[in-house]
Amino acid sequence: MKLVQILKKLHINEITSIYKPVKAAKISPALFSLLLFLFLCSNSKIQASTYTPVMVEVDSLPFTAEVLECNVVLRWQTSQQQQYSRFEVERSRDGQQFETVMLVTANAKPQHYERLHTTDWSSAWYRLKMVDFKGKHHFSELVPVQTDCKKEGITIVYPNPVEASTSTINVKVSSQQGSGMVFIVDQEGKVERRMPLDLEEGINLIRMDIADLASGDYFIGLERNGPARFKFVKKEAGQ
Repeated sequence: MKLVQILKKLHINEITSIYKPVKAAKISPALFSLLLFLFLCSNSKIQASTYTPVMVEVDSLPFTAEVLECNVVLRWQTSQQQQYSRFEVERSRDGQQFETVMLVTANAKPQHYERLHTTDWSSAWYRLKMVDFKGKHHFSELVPVQTDCKKEGITIVYPNPVEASTSTINVKVSSQQGSGMVFIVDQEGKVERRMPLDLEEGINLIRMDIADLASGDYFIGLERNGPARFKFVKKEAGQ
């Protein structure tokens, strides 16, 4: 009974103060050491089974947006510590209400991402939504963008360069509503193609036949927008 009372008084900072009670109880040093060890183990507050690892979220490197007329070039990258399932590019007129304009599947390895978004808005806010494999997500900072997309004209031609075996090209035209004419000229200014269009306001996607164009450099434009200014290249066979 005295031994139990002594052990109840035991505190790691009071070991030196229990010498006299131990001596009075006539407990051998070996027995006391054993009892002390068992007591400390049974009362330890460190329980391995209750340990929960904490996952530290590592933010992505900066999300940026570069304006190229009506096109917005979006760039971001991930590091080795990050595990995402997908990215969602979102756009807003006021920085409050957002819409998803692009879905990108994440690569398992660290990667630099670059995506092109064609817009008919003169100003917008972009942000990147990063989603992990559990469905949890967080956002990048907002990136404001001012474009010149109210200006009419060709915004992009693809593929570019064009393989010799390719028969059509895709052309995006920024325009007000109305009729128009898209044309292709060669390096000497000779008109090779004209294509009449009924254009909607904003971005229009059209396909042009280039099957019989020879290899070389060409320029494509919108007739009511002035001189042709968008260059594309058709490769030679075998290149």
